[in-house]
Amino acid sequence: MAIACNALPNVICGYLPTFTDAFLFGRINNGNCASLPLGLNYGWAGELNIRFILEKLFEGDFNTGYPSESATRKKADANLFLKIKEIAQKDIIDIFKEIGDSTTKVIFEDEFLMNYILEK
Repeated sequence: MAIACNALPNVICGYLPTFTDAFLFGRINNGNCASLPLGLNYGWAGELNIRFILEKLFEGDFNTGYPSESATRKKADANLFLKIKEIAQKDIIDIFKEIGDSTTKVIFEDEFLMNYILEK
């Protein structure tokens, strides 16, 4: 789920298998989506795993940096990552606009391709 979510613009998803990962994700990455491995380690007392993960994720303010002596650098790194992600990921409509009509016209006029896209 994390990989699929991170492929979307404006989504920062962290894989949070432990409460430590959840705590650090909130403080360092300032994300807005969490991927939880709900099939692994969720047998006996699995409800404790999910409770501890969510408690640590929402324990304090996001984007505060951690540890405190590295907070400024960690926040700057997280902001740099957001800028790179914004540059690298574009909405499909914007991509088509940038490609231009001469290229997209060929795509949209291909009946087999359009039927396949609409069908799938």
